[in-house]
This record gives sequence, C-alpha cells and structure tokens, in this order.
Amino acid sequence: MHSNRRRMWPLMVPLSIAFLTGTALGRTPISWWSWFILLLFLGVVTILRARGIPFWICLVAMILIGAGWSGMQCQTLHRQDLLIISGHATDPILAKCEGTVLSMSGTRMQLHVTKWMTSEKIIQTSGRITVRTPDHLKPELTGKAIQVIGWINPVPASFRDQTDWLTIAIDGGYRGWMKLESWQLLKVVQGQEASTVSLKRKIQSWATCVLMAEPLPAHGPVKSLLSALLLGQRDDLWNKVAAPFQRLGVSHLLAISGMHLGMLVGMAVFMVRAGRDRRSWHGFFILGVIVAYMCIVELRPPIIRAGIMTATACIGLLFQRRFSGIGLLSMSLVLVLAYQPGQLTRPGFQLSFIVVAGLILLVYPVRKRWFGSSSTTESKPLGVLKEWFINTFTASTIAWVVSIPIVIGHFGQFSIASVPMTIALTPLVALILALGSLRICLGEIPLITDVLAVLMSNLAHCCLHITKFVDEWPLMSIEGIKANWTWVCSAMIWIVSWCLAERLRYLLWPSFTLILAWLLLMQVASGDG
Repeated sequence: MHSNRRRMWPLMVPLSIAFLTGTALGRTPISWWSWFILLLFLGVVTILRARGIPFWICLVAMILIGAGWSGMQCQTLHRQDLLIISGHATDPILAKCEGTVLSMSGTRMQLHVTKWMTSEKIIQTSGRITVRTPDHLKPELTGKAIQVIGWINPVPASFRDQTDWLTIAIDGGYRGWMKLESWQLLKVVQGQEASTVSLKRKIQSWATCVLMAEPLPAHGPVKSLLSALLLGQRDDLWNKVAAPFQRLGVSHLLAISGMHLGMLVGMAVFMVRAGRDRRSWHGFFILGVIVAYMCIVELRPPIIRAGIMTATACIGLLFQRRFSGIGLLSMSLVLVLAYQPGQLTRPGFQLSFIVVAGLILLVYPVRKRWFGSSSTTESKPLGVLKEWFINTFTASTIAWVVSIPIVIGHFGQFSIASVPMTIALTPLVALILALGSLRICLGEIPLITDVLAVLMSNLAHCCLHITKFVDEWPLMSIEGIKANWTWVCSAMIWIVSWCLAERLRYLLWPSFTLILAWLLLMQVASGDG
C-alpha cells in the first residue's frame, strides 16, 4: 500500500503545490525581499537545529522561494526596460526604434526593441512591442534586425475593478504597440540578425513556407485554421475563425497542446516500431521529433507543458525508468512558473494544467464507474472502436467538466456541445496533423505535397462547416455569465469530489444546488448593478 501511494503521489507533487502557493503569494503587494528574508531566517533556524531537515521545512522553503521569485519578477524592472523609457499610461510617443522581428501574423509583427534612437543619443533598451503594418507582412523579415519610425502607444492605465494592464505587460514582456504608416518608415539593418532568435524563427519561416505553400489559399479562414492547427500562428482572421469554436467549447482543439504533440509522437512511435524490433535509437529519434516540433510551433504554456512532460518521459524510458504522469505534470508546473511566474493568472496556463491534472487523476475512476475497467485484450475492430469511443467520451467529459468553472470565471461562457463536438472533430484534427507532417517531410515532391494540401484544405473546410452549422443551433452556448473566483474554487472542489467519491455521492447534490443558486444570485446582482 505504501509503495503504491508513493508511486501515485511522488514528492514532486507537494513541492509543486508549495511553489504554486508561493507564486500566488508573490502577486500580493508584499515586498519581494521580505520573502527572501524569511527564507534566510528559516535557513538559519534549520542549521541551528543540527538535526535532519523535516519535510515541512522543505515545503515552507519552496513557498518562500516561489513568493520571493514571483514578487521580484512582478515588482522590479531593469533600468534599461522599454517601459521605463516609454512610460506608462501616457500619450503616444513619436519614436525611432531598432530591434529584431520575433514573429509575424497577418498585419502585425512582434518586435523585440533593443535600441531607442533620438536625435541626441542611442539608448540601449529591451522590450517587446506590436507593430501594425499597412498590409500583410513579408516572411523574409522574420529574425531580421529592422529600424522603424512611428507613434508608440504605451501600456494603458489600469483602473479599479478593471484589467490590470501594467501587471499583464510586466509578466508578458509587452511594452505597447506602434502603427506603421508606410513601408518607407521601415528599414532592414544588414548584418545584425540575432542568431539565437533567428535560428528558431528561420525554422518556423521554413516550415510555414512548406506547409502553407500552394495550392493552399494564401488568405482566408482555411489558411487561418491550418496555420493555427499546424504552427500555432494566429493571423488577422483568427478571432473570427476561432469564435464559433470557443462558443462550442472546442477551442482546445485549435490550441497546440499535449493532444497535438501526443498525436505526432504516436505517429513517430508507429513508424520506428513498424518492424516490431526495439532499437536503442528509437528513443533518441522520438526525442528529436519532440525538439523539432517545439522549434516549429509557437511556444505557449500548453505546448511547453506537454513538451517538458513528453521529453522527460522519453528520457526516462531511454534509461529504463518510468515516471508517473502527475509527477511529470508537477515538474513542468514548477519549471513554467519559474520561467514566467506571471503565467499563473492566465487562462491558457490554468486550463492547460488543471485539465491535464483532471485527465490524469479523474478519468480512471469515472470510466470504471460508468463503463467498468477497460479491456486491454480486445482485438476485434468493433471492440477496439468501442474502447476508443468510451475512452474518448470519458476523457472529453472530464476535460469539459473540469474546465467549466475556469471558462466561466475568465470568459463568462458555458457550452453544452463541447463533448460531442470534441468527439466529432478530433479525428479530423488528427488527419490534418498527419497530412501536415507528411507534407513537411515530403516537401521536395511537388505532386504528392499538392495532393496532401488539397486533402488538408478539404478537412479544414469540413471542420469550419461543422462548427458553423452547430454554432447556429439555439442554446448551444450561454454567454455573459458573471462569477467570482470564490465560486470558481467552490465549483472545482465539488467537481473533484464528485469524480473521486465512490460512495454516498448523493450527499453532494444538495451542495450542487447551493453552488448553482449562488451562480444565479450573482447574475441577478450583476443585472441590478
């Protein structure tokens, strides 16, 4: 019993919860250095005890480290930060900047500014701005150093009970936006490409050229959907294309995450093991596929989390070690928060980690309760299809139920079509990913890649038409729901309790009625206000 509990709950789980708690405490107004003073005091007390270090001290230390690090990232700025130069909540400033183009999407490009240039001097600085261009961008600008002249609109002011733009800007490195009135105000600086940045961006540019080449449309909803599914790139049509997917609760299919990486790794495993012989290089090949995929797509919390978990699991298998899923998730949580503590408050981070934790911990007990234990010896086609449908239905239901409180808290939306739409669209998304992988591998064979492009385009059309058709049905989505985070946490606790409870689950239904009544009262109160 003890060994099973250790396998299910590795030490990384409580340590990651402690670090998560500390990261949340670091977002409070308490000075960041006070947490490190407490950590120093804890270290002195531990040394004076002259005995073994109890585990609770390790947990407290992780809380203090997380709080100090998170607070320092939130409360301090480098003296050369662009936010200090351009200001905050000020009028637009006419400026000449130099920097490296990080990415391009539609009529927008992300520019990492390195120099603020005036008539008197050049100031070294650092910060990311969004440049809005007159028309669609040229792909050869990615990774290049450029100079631009235009009006920079700094980070807007934050008012009480509204979005805290300053904190969002500090967490994400965003420092404002600039409108480029003419291409004549942009000049490429020769010989000054940032090699570390341009390597990944050049790989992305090459992959974009191969995957999005003709006969795929150069612009439009199909191109926007395929760019998001295959590369994680979002163009100027993205909000319009993604809106029905979001209303139907299937936007997770569009965000590159563990599902997409899992499909790709599954195809790689199938290819290397087609000969039924396991070789030592198979693990390195799969690890290389993971690294290559991370270089091609835009890095966001879901794919970073999935990449860390999958790569660590692959390395463990190379050394004949198996890690628990919840342990890998905990480790990736600590790494992501250590790199960017501000991710804690973002919807993508919360949905990614909470939904995956729900899939790891809640799918098995719910599946066993509803359908019994899964059959691992089923070989008949109908039996395999039945098992796939049961597993997909259970996983989709758990992912949907666990995400409901977070989606309501952030977006005020609720959809009843999430589970059936996920089941319907997942095979189409898997086929698009498979065809995209083949196209990037066979890019030098025009006829075959053209056929693959036509198939991808038709599948994307199918996804768009199905989503648009279902979205037009009445009552598929409820919007404008108001809820505070106390309600979100209470609803999440109820959901987890219902999934894990083996007996006396009927006792939870009175509390569900209270949670629902609480939500309705908040709608009435917000309407009166």
